[in-house]
Amino acid sequence: MENFFNTTNLVGSDLRDSVNSATSQDKRIAELFLTTKVGYTASCVWESTGMSKENIPITSVRRSLNTLLRDGLITKSDVTKVGIYGRPESIFVLTDSYSQSQTKLFL
Repeated sequence: MENFFNTTNLVGSDLRDSVNSATSQDKRIAELFLTTKVGYTASCVWESTGMSKENIPITSVRRSLNTLLRDGLITKSDVTKVGIYGRPESIFVLTDSYSQSQTKLFL
């Protein structure tokens, strides 16, 4: 599935670099959920992965969370937490079915 939304009509190497960057971010965030198996808000993901220190916009984290949600790796819980901008943020968790299948793989 697509993980980069080409809303600025990039072409050539700019498009390729942006797709690669989005894919890399998705993998980093997926790895966070898979290794820790705890819930995160977008701002918690942004800080926990170090993306905040790499000048990666939090909107890129939100895009990645939506991609992982669409792909079935994570789900949005009913719980919220106040985020870095003082607004409630949804907490995302690893889906039950994916968590169980991964647990079986590692046993």
